Amino acid sequence: MKQNTTVDTKDLVTTIAYLIGVRKNVLEQCFMESSQDLLQSLYASQSATIIRYLCKLRTTLFCTFKKTDDEMRYNLKNLTSLEWYDHKNIATLESWGIPIIKANYRSEKYMLDLNDLINKYIDAVAVLFPDWCEWNYIKSLHFQRLHAL
Repeated sequence: MKQNTTVDTKDLVTTIAYLIGVRKNVLEQCFMESSQDLLQSLYASQSATIIRYLCKLRTTLFCTFKKTDDEMRYNLKNLTSLEWYDHKNIATLESWGIPIIKANYRSEKYMLDLNDLINKYIDAVAVLFPDWCEWNYIKSLHFQRLHAL
C-alpha cells in the first residue's frame, strides 16, 4: 500500500524519466545529485526496469518504424539483428519471461505487442508514485495503449 508522504516534484520527474527510457547518462547528469537514492532504487526495481525497457523498445520502433519494417520485409531481419535496437534490453526481458522476438513479424505487429506488454506490466509500477498522484493520469501520459495505430 502506498503511503501519503511529501514528495519532491523532481522525484516524480526522475521516476517518469526512468520509466519512459531517458538515457542513463542524461538521468544521472540531471538527477543524480538530488535523487541518487531514488535512481538506485529504480535501477534495482525489476518492475520499473521492465517498463523502461519496453518503452525504450517502443520509442525506437516509433523513430525507426519504416526503416525497421523495410529491413524485416526485404532483408528478413528482426529486432535483434538491427543495430538501432538495444539487444541487451531485449535479452534481459526475454530472460525474465517476457517474449519480445517473434518470427515473421512486421513493425505494426511489434508495436501492438509492445503496447500490450506495457499495458500488462504498467500497474506494477503504481507503487512508485505517492497517493496524491492520480495514477490513471500518470499512466495515460505515455504508457497507455496507443489507439491511433
